[in-house]
Amino acid sequence: RVVNAAMFAGVIATTFALMPVLLYATFGEIIGQRAGICNLGIEGVMLIGASVGFMAAVVTHNSALGILGGAGAGVITNLVFAGLVIRARTNQLATGFALYFLGGAVSSLIGTNYIGSNVNGLAPLNVVGLRSLPSPWNTVFQQDAVVWLMVPVAVAAWLVLTRTRWGLHVRAVGEDKSAAFAAGLKPDRLQYQALAIAGALSGVAGAELSVDYTKTWKNGLTDGRGLVAI
Repeated sequence: RVVNAAMFAGVIATTFALMPVLLYATFGEIIGQRAGICNLGIEGVMLIGASVGFMAAVVTHNSALGILGGAGAGVITNLVFAGLVIRARTNQLATGFALYFLGGAVSSLIGTNYIGSNVNGLAPLNVVGLRSLPSPWNTVFQQDAVVWLMVPVAVAAWLVLTRTRWGLHVRAVGEDKSAAFAAGLKPDRLQYQALAIAGALSGVAGAELSVDYTKTWKNGLTDGRGLVAI
């Protein structure tokens, strides 16, 4: 029974630790799609976020800066995608696939010098009451801040999209861009903003994988998780 409890607790703990990699990217894709943009290149955005985040963590010796670096890289990458599909009017699906391959190439270029390096990751948050649970169940909740923020971020995304003026405008653009423009909105600006947020979330997802879960780098680290998020 002790062995079974330990195994079960380990599975739950691992599940919690891996959930941000999928959920943050999913939250980002939801926001982008509500704005009328389908990005099939999330995998590429995550890879760039993972490589830049890991590089930042190694260089600064600070995993929190690594997560922030991944978010920033995700924003920049997604804004490049946004410029192509919004400004240049390229096909969303084709551009997304191009971003998928671009992300793999760029991340390999960035991460090559850091293969074999290791980082400490974010320190787990000790929540009062949960840390005093009997072993092995106390290990289930020894998770970092990115894991604990999953639910607040999900609630915040729902509230922003359904209860704020900005969210309603974004959804209006996603439903009918021409009608939104006729109503006095600025569809392009709203789509840029939505994709910037989506990029930050996808970048965090990638950085969380490299900086805090594996704590190391290898090429193709996300291994299809971006496609799962879509």
